[in-house]
Amino acid sequence: MKRLLLDPITFGVLALIYGFGSLAAEFHGGHSTHHEMDKSVTTSACEPKLYITHEAESRPGGTNYNGPTVEHHGIYGKYMPQMKGSHMDHSPRQGGAFFMAPDKMHHIEGVYSRKCGLQIFFYNAFTQPIRADRFKAFVRIEPQKDDEPEILRFLLPSKDGSILKTRIGKEVTPPFDIEAYVKFPQSDEPQIFTIKVR
Repeated sequence: MKRLLLDPITFGVLALIYGFGSLAAEFHGGHSTHHEMDKSVTTSACEPKLYITHEAESRPGGTNYNGPTVEHHGIYGKYMPQMKGSHMDHSPRQGGAFFMAPDKMHHIEGVYSRKCGLQIFFYNAFTQPIRADRFKAFVRIEPQKDDEPEILRFLLPSKDGSILKTRIGKEVTPPFDIEAYVKFPQSDEPQIFTIKVR
C-alpha cells in the first residue's frame, strides 16, 4: 500500500486554495493531458535566465493583454485577429514536456531534473515566455514502486518570477508520474497536466 506524504496543514491549505470539491473532482477526472519526458533534463539551470518582453506580456495569454478570451471550443484564429499566427510552434523551449492549455491562451512546459526538481515555464499563445508568478500550482508525484510514497508539493515562483518550481526530494526515483495541477488566472478550477518521467 502506498503512503501519501501530506500533512494536515498542507491538506488544509490545498483545500482552502482549490476547495474540497474541485480538488476531489480533479483527482477523479477533468481535463488532463499527458506527455512523456526523459528521466532528467540537464539543459535547464535551476535559476534560468528568461528574457520576458513587454510585447510577449501584451499578447494573448500575457499579463497586460486586455482583449477577448478564446471560447472553450472556439475557433480562435478565424474570429480573433489577436490570435492570428498563434499556436504555430509547440516545440519545447527547455527540453521538457510541452502542453497547450485548455484556455488556448497559454502554453506550459514542465521540466524535471534530479538537481532542480520540477520547473514549470509559462508561455503566451505565441509560445513567448511570460511571467509565472500570477499562476498557482501544486504537484502530486505518483511513483510506480510500491515502497515509495506519493508526494504533494506546492510550486513557488523563482526569485525573478519567471518560473514556478519545487524540489521533489529523494523519496521517489524514476519512473514516476508528475500530476501538475495548474490554476490559470482566469480560471476557477485547476487544470491537470501529467508528466511521465522515465
